[in-house]
Amino acid sequence: MVGHVVFFKLKNYPEGLQELKENITALKGKIKEIKDLEVGVDFSRTDRSYDLVLYSSFDSKEDLETYAVHPEHLELVNNYVKVYCDHTKIVDYEK
Repeated sequence: MVGHVVFFKLKNYPEGLQELKENITALKGKIKEIKDLEVGVDFSRTDRSYDLVLYSSFDSKEDLETYAVHPEHLELVNNYVKVYCDHTKIVDYEK
């Protein structure tokens, strides 16, 4: 199993937060390689925190690579992440 975690920092919090969350969540039904997907909104609102987090899991590194170039994922990145986010951070790891 492979875990994929992405932290999102919005440009103008909370602008776009709900739309981004809904569109990330919708990927689960669109990309078969995703085994599990969870999206959460930060409630601590500290200087160190990010606004939104994605946790997803895949059976293999190859499935994660397939997800990364999937048209639905690329559409999300181009139409929502790049529009609403100032920056992101990721961690990919093997379980």
